[in-house]
Amino acid sequence: MNAFMSSTRLALTPLAPIHIGTGEDFEPTNYVIEDKLLYAFDPSRVELPGELRRRLLEAVDCNNDGGIRKIYKMFYEHRALFIPVAHSVIPVSPGVAEKYLAGLERWDNRNFIERAVCAHRDGRPYLPGSSVKGAMRTAWLEELYKNHHQGKPREMFIIPGRNGMKNDQLESLLLGGDFGTSPLRLLKMADFMPQQDNIDHRIIFACNYKKNDVISAKGPSTRKEVILSGQYRAFIADLTLLEPGQKNIPQARSPQRPALKDLARYCNDFYQNRFDAEARILRERGFVDADWLARLHALLDSVKEQRERSEVFLLRLGRYNDAETKTLRGLASIKINQRQGTPALYQGKTTTLWLAAEQDKQQSRLLPFGWALLEIDPQGENAALRSWCEKERQGRPDMGVLRKRAEENKARLLAERSVLEEARAEQSRKEREQAAQAERMERERADMSAEQRLVADFCKELEEHPALKPQDAGAHILAKCVTFLESAVTWSEAERKQCVEKIEPWLKAKNMFMGKKGKVIKEYLQKLRGAQA
Repeated sequence: MNAFMSSTRLALTPLAPIHIGTGEDFEPTNYVIEDKLLYAFDPSRVELPGELRRRLLEAVDCNNDGGIRKIYKMFYEHRALFIPVAHSVIPVSPGVAEKYLAGLERWDNRNFIERAVCAHRDGRPYLPGSSVKGAMRTAWLEELYKNHHQGKPREMFIIPGRNGMKNDQLESLLLGGDFGTSPLRLLKMADFMPQQDNIDHRIIFACNYKKNDVISAKGPSTRKEVILSGQYRAFIADLTLLEPGQKNIPQARSPQRPALKDLARYCNDFYQNRFDAEARILRERGFVDADWLARLHALLDSVKEQRERSEVFLLRLGRYNDAETKTLRGLASIKINQRQGTPALYQGKTTTLWLAAEQDKQQSRLLPFGWALLEIDPQGENAALRSWCEKERQGRPDMGVLRKRAEENKARLLAERSVLEEARAEQSRKEREQAAQAERMERERADMSAEQRLVADFCKELEEHPALKPQDAGAHILAKCVTFLESAVTWSEAERKQCVEKIEPWLKAKNMFMGKKGKVIKEYLQKLRGAQA
């Protein structure tokens, strides 16, 4: 083993829907939804009929919500043209499908869908290592603050009127170093890549709810692509721990980088407290899917010994976690927006939470976002975790049907597109060959004498003429041949011989040695060869 580094494999199992955004959206003008499947495409790849193209350009020129709605509706009405060029096929919740169809009649600017992180090579979702490292960092900072800075004035960690201290300032204070000297630079986390052929991901609602029991508990909602829970060891990544003293890695100031098992312990302590606090609110408000919560509590109890040995740890990832999960205990200064015209407030806790929903107006059987279980260098099966995952997936039987249909449709579209692309490539090859041949013939023609051009043109005419039948002895083409050969008799000897070499094969192929004119044609060919008539 390298004295300067050690590497460990981590396996990640989602316990709740996870959304780590890419900063990109499925825009209403580059997808359609049909039969609970979203088909995302690049509209520029579609060859539109003239009238539809004109209508589309008119809608684009509107440059407002009305224009977007026209495009949105037009794409759905003509989805048979756009679905074949889809690059992604993703299941959607029933509520999202219903909202999409409703938007065809009444525009909803929330039809923008934020994407989850996707691997570029095959479209399967992955989880960036930076997100996992960031979550581990928060738990470690909490441990440092708890053990070494407790009792210091809270104000030294908070910038008044801001959402707490900036991350780099807090890290520098607690870790005794900046980006170049912080012990965190010794922890290198690779991206968590999918280990299954099919990763369940779905487009659902992220809905905002008040934590307190108020008249209007439901806030805004948005549509998000998420990685679903219950996928056993679906993602794997390598974690490399570097040791100080290696070339280009200066010795960090205190504190030193903790061992991985210590980091796992910090995460279990930090995130278990946050999970318990959130679960209590969800139960009290009646929002949570009680069956899911009971199963998850049972799972966490079943892996208690593994967690105590720091072989397994709890973590929360991505967006739509409450700010308390991302800040140190007692140090949050969270901006709470008030009604228009009223200054914002700053306080230590959020007043709302975001929950995953199948329907926009859903008030129960909701799930929190982002919870995951990580195993350190797992050896053998984790029976309790696998069993939990199987029950979790059994709870959404429609997902299996939608996943299968999405995969089949995507495979079919890819196959059809491959055939079409091959046909287009073949057509393009033929066009290139024809263009090259035409260019070659043009160059050859430019080098020809006037007589040679006449021969080439007459050969082309003979090539295109159908072969004569016995009843065609009086065909006009025969008289034309006689006239042409008669004029060629006056040419130079070399041009006369070349004329015979080029034309005679076509005369034979087209059965033109028939009748009286056929006999005359033969006589002229003899003259052109230089023989006696």
